[in-house]
Amino acid sequence: KANTYYLRALEIRELLAKENPKAFRPDLANILNNLGANCNDLKEYEKANTYNLRALEIRELLAKENPKAFRPDLASTLNNLGINCRKLKEYEKANTYLLRALEIRELLAKENPKAFRPDLADILNSLGVNYNGLKESEKANTYYLRALEIQELLAKENPTAFRPGLAGILYNLGLNYNDLKEYEKASTYYLRALEIQELLAKENPTAFRPDLANILSNLGVNYRYLKEYEKSNTYFLRALEIRELLAKENPTAFRPDLAGILNFLGFNYNKLKEYEKANTYFLRALDILELLAKENPKAFRPILAVILYSLGNNYNALKESDKAQRYIQRAREVFESISK
Repeated sequence: KANTYYLRALEIRELLAKENPKAFRPDLANILNNLGANCNDLKEYEKANTYNLRALEIRELLAKENPKAFRPDLASTLNNLGINCRKLKEYEKANTYLLRALEIRELLAKENPKAFRPDLADILNSLGVNYNGLKESEKANTYYLRALEIQELLAKENPTAFRPGLAGILYNLGLNYNDLKEYEKASTYYLRALEIQELLAKENPTAFRPDLANILSNLGVNYRYLKEYEKSNTYFLRALEIRELLAKENPTAFRPDLAGILNFLGFNYNKLKEYEKANTYFLRALDILELLAKENPKAFRPILAVILYSLGNNYNALKESDKAQRYIQRAREVFESISK
């Protein structure tokens, strides 16, 4: 609905900008920017970029004529284009826009730190995410660490406004060090993020419980890589408790995550040779994944096959070979259906 109004406004502003460019080009750029943002919200990223690119063309001209007034808007449009291209997995293209936005925001933050440091932290974080997408984890860290330095200062000045952003940066650093297989270092960032997310989830459970579950799950995975299965389970079990609640409230959104955490717990108890306990989690994960695989075979049959195979291995460990063979056979059948 918003787009219908924006498109009508666009039509009028295009006419006005033709008659009087100096007066109406800024408004034309703003409406194009709003259309881009709206298409982004609708996950129509290609369409969003058509509007953002038109806004960029105008804002580049405006920023040449009056840098002080229009550089912030130019940086915003470049940032929007970068984020959009990233969502389309066009990471190289995203970087061209984000690096240009960074250059502008560094200048702005020097001139007015209070007003522009938050934007500078955001663009540094976005570049970190982008380089992570390109599997350039070391380069990603250089941007994340710069963003962290700024975000820590901002969160000291205004915890309510900036603690969520700080938690996000810490979480991203944890993910990145995890990708680098530096699990101890990853845990230090995850644990700092966890401390903040626990506070945020107490203040606003609806908004922050999903993030809290994610950080607990990632800590569980991290300690699993370190073969600290007992410690790993303490985090997985806390994540499970939250994800069970979330999946009751919104099954479509959270059942996949619930199945994932049940699978992790099954795997961990298998490693601890607690096969009966492992099976209770694998079987619960199986129930969910069978439903998910019916709804979306392409996305969930591979995971379904893995769970069936894990159950087969687990029953073999319990010397229940008939039952083991049934699950292994079902796993083979699912794998075969995937390859067809």
